[in-house]
Amino acid sequence: MINNGAHYTSDSISKILIQALPLIEPTYVLDLGIGDGALSKQFQNVYKTSNVIGIDINLQNKLKNILINDSKLYQIDLRKENIFQSLQITKLDAAISNPPYIKLKFDSNYKKLLSEIKILNYLNLNNFNTEILFAAYGLSSIKKNGILGIIVSDSISASHTYKGFREAILKNYKLIKIIDIPERSFKTTEAKTTILIIKKIEPVKNYMVTLCKFDPKAKVKNLKIQSNLLHETFDFKYWHFQNNQNKKLVSLNDLGAEIRRGSFSHKELKSLKSKFVHTTSLDYGLTNINGDRRKAEIRQEAYANKGNILLGRVGRNCYRKIGYIRKGKILISDCVYKIEINKEYQQQVLDSLQLKSNIEILSSICRGVCAKSISKQRLMKIKFIQLENASA
Repeated sequence: MINNGAHYTSDSISKILIQALPLIEPTYVLDLGIGDGALSKQFQNVYKTSNVIGIDINLQNKLKNILINDSKLYQIDLRKENIFQSLQITKLDAAISNPPYIKLKFDSNYKKLLSEIKILNYLNLNNFNTEILFAAYGLSSIKKNGILGIIVSDSISASHTYKGFREAILKNYKLIKIIDIPERSFKTTEAKTTILIIKKIEPVKNYMVTLCKFDPKAKVKNLKIQSNLLHETFDFKYWHFQNNQNKKLVSLNDLGAEIRRGSFSHKELKSLKSKFVHTTSLDYGLTNINGDRRKAEIRQEAYANKGNILLGRVGRNCYRKIGYIRKGKILISDCVYKIEINKEYQQQVLDSLQLKSNIEILSSICRGVCAKSISKQRLMKIKFIQLENASA
C-alpha cells in the first residue's frame, strides 16, 4: 500500500532494522510515520515491555489492535506541525522511521530544529525533503546515547546532492551501521534504499562504520569503512569494489582526463538537422564514430572531437554504451559524456571500459530508480583503468 509518498515496510525489512538497534530494555520509542505499524510491531516483538509513540498524517484503525502496553497514537502532519509543541515528549530511548519520499519547500520553522541538531549549515535547502525532516525530529527526540533507525532513499545515501547531510551525520553523531537494501525490496517502488543506525553521541575522530548488505546470496556481507571517507557515499557496492580493487588500477582523474557532457538535449539536436550522437546511437560495447571535417557551426564545446571517448550518462545500462571518435567532430547530446584524455591513454581507457570484470565496478557509480545516471564526480574518481605499464 502507498499513501502520501509512503512505501510501507515489509516484515523482513522491519526485522533487519529492529535487530540492528543496539538497545537494552528501552522504555519508549518514537515511530515517525508509523504507517501500517510494521516497524512498531516488530519493535514490541523484540522489546516486549516497550511503549510506542506513533505519529502519522493518517492513522489506521488497526494500529490500536497491533500496539501493546501504554502505547499512544497521534495524527500529526510533521511537515506543518512541530511535535514538540503539539506533544509533551521527553527525551526517548529510540526513534524509528520509514519516511515518505516527498520533496519539501524549506520552511523557516524548520530552521531552529535543524540548528539544534547541528545539521542546518551542511544542507542545500533547495533540496530539502521529508527524509531529512524525519531524521531531524528523530535525533531531536532521543536522549543522549539514544538510537535512531531510519530508512532513507538512495538519493540521501549516495547522491552528490545530499553529500552535506551525510557529512553532518558523520561529524556530529556516531553512525553505527549502514544496511544496504536492494532494489525492488518494496512492493510499491523499484527504488534502492538504505537503513541508517545512528547513535546520539559525539563521535571520536575517524571512527569505523560497519556497512552491511541485506542479501542472502551476497558473498561479502560486512565492510568496515573509516568515517572521514564515507561522506562521498554510503553505497555498499561502491565501497566493496574500492576495498577490493587491484592496487594498480587508476582513475580518469589520475590520468589528467577531463569530462564534459553535451550541451543540447536530444530534441534540440534533432531540430538542428546536423549529425549528432545520442545514447541511442551507441551500442553496448564499442561504437566507432566518424565525425564531420567541416568547420564547426556551433560553439566548439558542443562537439566531441577526434580521439574523444564517449560514454552514456543516462540510461539503465549507460556505462556499457561506449563510443570513440575516429575522425572529425560531431555534436553530442546532454545524455552523453565526452572524455578527453592524452592519446597515450586512449586505448587503455577504451579497453578498461569494455572489460567484463569492470562492469560491476562501473555499475556501482550509477544512481537512480528506473533511468540510471552517472555523476561526473564519481566517474572521475572510480579506479577501473588498467595501464599496460603499471608504473605509469
